[in-house]
Amino acid sequence: MTESKPAVEALDDAKVVVVQDNGVITVAYLHTNKMLSVKLNAQAVQIRIHKASVYVSAKPFLIPITADNEESEEVLANNLLAGRKTGVTLYKIDIEEDALVVRSMFDKVGGFAIKEDRIYACNIYSYGFYVLSLDLTEIECVPVQIEPSTRRPWYSNITIIDNTLFLMQEEDRIRWFTLESNIEERGIVEPEFPHQTAFVSLNTAPGRILKIGGHILCVLESVEPVVITFIGGKPIVAVDPKIVFPLMYKEKSAVLHRVKEATEQCVLAMDRYRIIVTDAGMRTVYHGFCLDEVDETLNVTRITAFGKYAVCFAWTYAGKYPLVVLNLTNPREPVIAKIIDCGAVSCAIKIDADE
Repeated sequence: MTESKPAVEALDDAKVVVVQDNGVITVAYLHTNKMLSVKLNAQAVQIRIHKASVYVSAKPFLIPITADNEESEEVLANNLLAGRKTGVTLYKIDIEEDALVVRSMFDKVGGFAIKEDRIYACNIYSYGFYVLSLDLTEIECVPVQIEPSTRRPWYSNITIIDNTLFLMQEEDRIRWFTLESNIEERGIVEPEFPHQTAFVSLNTAPGRILKIGGHILCVLESVEPVVITFIGGKPIVAVDPKIVFPLMYKEKSAVLHRVKEATEQCVLAMDRYRIIVTDAGMRTVYHGFCLDEVDETLNVTRITAFGKYAVCFAWTYAGKYPLVVLNLTNPREPVIAKIIDCGAVSCAIKIDADE
């Protein structure tokens, strides 16, 4: 098996952090030393907490090819699923008083989103998505007609903003649906002007769709960020995202290209060492800082925000993998709420303002 890096995926209002490390799902409580774990024979890709349950989208671990198994159809099938960018099975794990219990699972789905008492999960074998109950019982299958019909989506992502569902499964387009009494496909997110080219390699890397002010920012690792705005009730791609979000950090680099998360209070951006906090509309930079341990600045590879908290996954060249939980009650003055060590024990970590 190949090892997966530790990653924080979720934090709920009860101050619980969910960490995955090499298939082990751990719930860590922020204000106590209590930790609960359960092992899945799969690598977690996406995790969400909802109503005292942890929902995990996972995929198989890659099986190394050897002379004994190189012609095995089972190994080939396993590794094709392991190579996907999203999960292939959705698990429901209940958080009980003294244990995590796997209650149910649903195969053939990848990226998912939760809205109230429904889960919307991408179909990994054909274009479209499933609507599931919170117990992972199928309620409805919503297909999307693609030609040729034999194609299968390689990547899948669903984001729900207000009552609009954005579906990313195709190489060059984002489909949108309204979630009213019935689910209705409304069309494709289009460029603002006809002469604009279509999206290029949209799904070569996982993307995130974030609501910032009155606009929607689609952050992609492989291409330029995309800004979506509603004009006449239809989502339209803006001509130049830098015009919509021109904010610069220290007048030398655009914050737009570094955005990772957005909450009702602030927007979080980052590069390898630095975390940048702006207002919720991304008009003003509140704070720029690094996380330091003794004489070393931590490398930051991921940041995830939940309400007034943010969780940063960091690492050092000494083999330390601290997960730093930040309290952003006052976005202008972030405070370290908890440190969870996934490797060697860290020394004192502090916030160092980027002067």
